[in-house]
Amino acid sequence: MEAHLKYTFLLVGHIVINCDRENASRNLFNDYFTNNPLFNETMFRRRFRMSRPLFLRIYEAIQIHDSYIIQRRDGVGKLGLSGLQKVNDVDANDVARLLQIGERHGFPGILASLDCMHWKWKNCPTAWGGQYDGRSGSPTIILETVADYDLWIWHA
Repeated sequence: MEAHLKYTFLLVGHIVINCDRENASRNLFNDYFTNNPLFNETMFRRRFRMSRPLFLRIYEAIQIHDSYIIQRRDGVGKLGLSGLQKVNDVDANDVARLLQIGERHGFPGILASLDCMHWKWKNCPTAWGGQYDGRSGSPTIILETVADYDLWIWHA
């Protein structure tokens, strides 16, 4: 295979798409967060709708309260998304607003609520049944939902 192809075949029938996370992370950092970024403060404010110091304070607060933001290696040892890439997917204005709401209600550092439930999977493929066999003796899956104060579902 040629090096420029985006697809890697590790197993028969299994395609891995190389998203080049490392270069994307490096570009994001060099464009906005290095000491001499490609884009100035005005461009940063236009892109993120806040100043760089405010963004970095929010980023640091999120790192303290949520270990998801910390960059880790995936199952094959490749670096996953950087913390800046993950935070970049979340509207930082919403994060700041939700942290203030949580503080006012006596829950400092809380962004959202988490709820889980077991759900009976009546159409579970027979071959998978044993993997999803719950205490009830039938296949179940756990549904997890994270919703904020406005009942906006962030994750399901």
